[in-house]
Amino acid sequence: MKVQFFAGLRRVAGTGEIVVQAGSVRQLLTKLGEIYGRDFTEEVFDRGELRPQIQILVNGRNLVFLNGLDTPLDDDDTVSIFPQVAGGAGGGGGKLAARHNRQQRRRAEWG
Repeated sequence: MKVQFFAGLRRVAGTGEIVVQAGSVRQLLTKLGEIYGRDFTEEVFDRGELRPQIQILVNGRNLVFLNGLDTPLDDDDTVSIFPQVAGGAGGGGGKLAARHNRQQRRRAEWG
């Protein structure tokens, strides 16, 4: 199947796309962790659970509407993996986005 990486995950993987075989999304993420190492795994998982800011689409459909990490995969599928990106905050997300949001609230309070 084709796996597409976006934003910070593209940097971690060193590529925007890879072709790999796996029977489920869970197996795919495990395999990608073996290929790309700890940095990839830490970007995608937190204590063994998929980070809530990671969005995974299988053929354009969000895992939330499929079978989650147990969604079966076929050779002709396209899996797209997106980390959450904060618009206008330098593409950071996470702590950077939270800091940006706090700054925006303070500015609004100050008038």
